[in-house]
Amino acid sequence: MLRKKPLAEQGENRRRMRLFIGFRLSAPAIESVERLRSLYRPCFKRSVAWVPAENLHLTCAFLGEVSSGAGRLADIKKSMDAAAGEFRKIEAAFGGLGGFPSLEHPRVLWLGVTEGADKLKELALRLAGGLKSAGFVSESGSLPHLTLGRVKFPPDGEALAAASDKAREPGVRDTFGCMELLESRLSDAGADHRTLYSSRLL
Repeated sequence: MLRKKPLAEQGENRRRMRLFIGFRLSAPAIESVERLRSLYRPCFKRSVAWVPAENLHLTCAFLGEVSSGAGRLADIKKSMDAAAGEFRKIEAAFGGLGGFPSLEHPRVLWLGVTEGADKLKELALRLAGGLKSAGFVSESGSLPHLTLGRVKFPPDGEALAAASDKAREPGVRDTFGCMELLESRLSDAGADHRTLYSSRLL
């Protein structure tokens, strides 16, 4: 006789979530990013789908598709709490345009961290170590970055050069004190980022 799986196990098999860990931006920092992106838009025209202002965040770790089982989420939360408990709030500034997998052939455009980078990288590496011990692979654990937009088709070299020059302008600053586990849900209207868990820094 076959044993029927508990509902929790059935749900775990049915549903997977696209997860990442990062810091949401404050309202003043979002305004600064929007001012900077207003300079980029003429360079890229329609080649970039910009991240909506309400979804702007500093990525510390991208986990990809993860089972919704309670055990897997508990492992992530434990890793977040362990990392957050070793750091005080981090003041950061952003600048310098980057791209994944490279700026010459970008699929994603992002701003790098110009101040506070050492602390943020240390936190990201501590987080990645805990996640690895729990069986997760973080794709961006050593490189915190602020995602600006996704490239729909390759921009030309002049557009990239012009945007890179503008990215050196100062003005985007923030203080990070609450690391969040976020689920990215895709729809026809775009991505919606839902907070599943938060870990406060000291």
